[in-house]
Amino acid sequence: MVLLVTGRCHSSCFYCPLSEGKRGHDVIYANERPVDTIEEAIEEAHLIDAEGTGVTGGDPVDAMDRTVSMVKALKAEFGEAHHIHLYTSFPLSGDQLLVLSGAGLDEVRFHPPADTLANIDATGYPRSVAIAAEMGMAVGYGVAVRPDMEEDLRGFLGSLVDDEGAPFVNLIDLDLFSTLAEYVIDN
Repeated sequence: MVLLVTGRCHSSCFYCPLSEGKRGHDVIYANERPVDTIEEAIEEAHLIDAEGTGVTGGDPVDAMDRTVSMVKALKAEFGEAHHIHLYTSFPLSGDQLLVLSGAGLDEVRFHPPADTLANIDATGYPRSVAIAAEMGMAVGYGVAVRPDMEEDLRGFLGSLVDDEGAPFVNLIDLDLFSTLAEYVIDN
């Protein structure tokens, strides 16, 4: 199930897929169904026999209390086998990650702004990745691929190769950018 916890977000990602009715608004959707309560979201998960949930937004961290409550409720309803991952563009603190992990979050996917990739080590993302991994969460990056960022993307990916237990990287391959993504993957 895709659980949009809020449409609010502090970032302005050029590739944001949210509709005008969601982007910037404090709304909740379970798949494409507007919901007001976690019970309604759980009902939707049952209707589709969801085996897991992707918690997204906007940015779920912009509604942290709601996010934590929903993760806890989903785990209580569906058990440990129900895999829950969260997308965020925030480099989360250890305290934030501890709360999310304690709620039952299994995985976190960080989406750093494209202009930070060349100097990712100077941001808080590598520390957040390391902390999440130490807590036992699966952890990785989601990176939009643009033709003008090949050098930055190569440097970013290269910086991860030597790390033991390196995080996974999902290349956000919009049709417009598929040639570069294929080149990076092949090389």
